[in-house]
Amino acid sequence: MSYLENINHLGNDIISCSKRKGSEDSTGNLKPENTKKIVEKLQKSFNETIQEFDKKIQMFKTSYERIMEDKIDLQHSLEKKEIALKDYLEKSDTLEKNRSMLSTKYSTLKKMIKDLKTETWSQDDHIRYLKGEVFSQQDNLKEEGQILFEVRAEKASLLEKLEILEDEKGNCHILLLLPSTEKYHVIEGQFAEEQNQNNVKSDQVQSQLDVTKCHLMEVQDQYQFLQSKNKELVHSINKEKENVEKFIYELDEQKQLTSDLQMLVVDKEEKITDLEISLEATKVELQNLMDSIGDKEADIRNLQDRIHSLEDIERSLKSQIQQENKVNQETARQHADRILHLEHREISVTEENIKLCRKLEEMNQIKSAVEEKMEDGTQGIDKPVTTGS
Repeated sequence: MSYLENINHLGNDIISCSKRKGSEDSTGNLKPENTKKIVEKLQKSFNETIQEFDKKIQMFKTSYERIMEDKIDLQHSLEKKEIALKDYLEKSDTLEKNRSMLSTKYSTLKKMIKDLKTETWSQDDHIRYLKGEVFSQQDNLKEEGQILFEVRAEKASLLEKLEILEDEKGNCHILLLLPSTEKYHVIEGQFAEEQNQNNVKSDQVQSQLDVTKCHLMEVQDQYQFLQSKNKELVHSINKEKENVEKFIYELDEQKQLTSDLQMLVVDKEEKITDLEISLEATKVELQNLMDSIGDKEADIRNLQDRIHSLEDIERSLKSQIQQENKVNQETARQHADRILHLEHREISVTEENIKLCRKLEEMNQIKSAVEEKMEDGTQGIDKPVTTGS
């Protein structure tokens, strides 16, 4: 039974009771204050039901729009994270290839350095050997020079003695010294021959020493060249090491970024799940609201028709969600239509409220008519009593 029917039924009861004209209790129950309270109570209950329904519809609308916005934002964020993850994987592959190439190059350079070190050690051994030969030849030359110096000193001493003897003792002594002089000439001849041999040997040693020095200079030049090349290779290896360390650091950063992105994706998926659960809870709440409205009196059935219309809009919105990336404009238009429909519904409810007020005015008129009839009836009953007196 609707509120309007209750009001009409109450009016009929008042009229029916007014026709009895008999009982003071009935007259007491038909006070205008009680009738007004009943009507106000019915009006208040009706208005509260309408307001509660409007409030829950608005809450559902706001919650649904917020959930859809969050879902779209999360989808966009997830797409961006997937693109970033794809870029990271490509960079990781490139870094891994570069790391493999650098590792191969580093191994090659390491082998080259080892070979250069081995060759350098061999050259150092050869240089030390040549230096030993030079020092040995120099020692021999020093010894031969010392012998030559001693022989020349002895020759000078003998010549000096010979001059002294010639001056002091004359020819006799000279005759005595002839054997010594002959011996001296023999020694001098031997010395000259030995000196010639030493000169030849010295020339040979000097020539060999010059050749050895030239070879030593060539070896030193080659050693300096290899040393310079070795420094360049060491510098290149250090630079390659720095590049490898830089690539490894970037790779570690990319791994950390991947881990963060994966955690963020998991967090976004959890948020989407929570939003879906919230959406389902909102739907359940809406269904409970529908069931609660279904349990109301028949005068809310016109609101149930609007709820069915909202359910149709909800199904339409669900269909639009599946194609939201292609039909965003259509979704916006339907949202606008939905808002317009709710505004129309608000206007309709306002009109119904006006109708109810008019019914209340009619009830007030009926009440006034009943009161007048009751007063007329009371006066009609009181008049015979007064006449009897």
